[in-house]
Amino acid sequence: ISQHVHELVRVVTGIRCILVVGGFAESPFLIKRMESDFSSAECRVARPRDASIAVVKGAAMYGQNPDVITARISKYTYGVKTRTSFDEKKHPKSKRLEDDNGPYCTDVFDKFILINDSVESGKPIERSYLPVYATQTEVAFPIYRSTKHDAMFTDDSSCEHLLTVTVHSPNVERGENRKLLVTMDFSSTLLHFQAVDVTSGKSAQVDIQFDTKYP
Repeated sequence: ISQHVHELVRVVTGIRCILVVGGFAESPFLIKRMESDFSSAECRVARPRDASIAVVKGAAMYGQNPDVITARISKYTYGVKTRTSFDEKKHPKSKRLEDDNGPYCTDVFDKFILINDSVESGKPIERSYLPVYATQTEVAFPIYRSTKHDAMFTDDSSCEHLLTVTVHSPNVERGENRKLLVTMDFSSTLLHFQAVDVTSGKSAQVDIQFDTKYP
């Protein structure tokens, strides 16, 4: 257990308190070892009242009132696969492609939230996009997650494709000047993803289990 916590501490910064809960919290040996290894002026080790049943009590409280949890720490980095204008100063040549609009960078991981970020419930994160082509009537948004905070491209070994959401954009009179609004809302235990074609009002949405193995 101590070794596992050491590994977590190396990844997560700014820890000020470690709460010991569950059955092992009743072990005096474990508490002493945790205090010896991790207690300091910057971080304290605490065992709450009824520590052995804290997890069960928390689950029961959440079942009665889901709003009791106002924020979560994200286990992954979440975003979508997109493309952007190619910048030779920051993009590798292997990602350079070209079409009628000129050179562009492919497989870009546009991140909505980073690993270990605190995610507040009910506060959607928004991004806006444009169609790639003037006559494009459908826009696909492949959703990815990563175990790294700085993955730049979706073919990084840390990235995992969850699914793809496609929104219809039937009114092509405005060409490429059509706003597509994408939101990720990390409410409750779900990641709610929605893509809206602002011009037509068409939308597509999906719910994904937040921070669990998919599917």
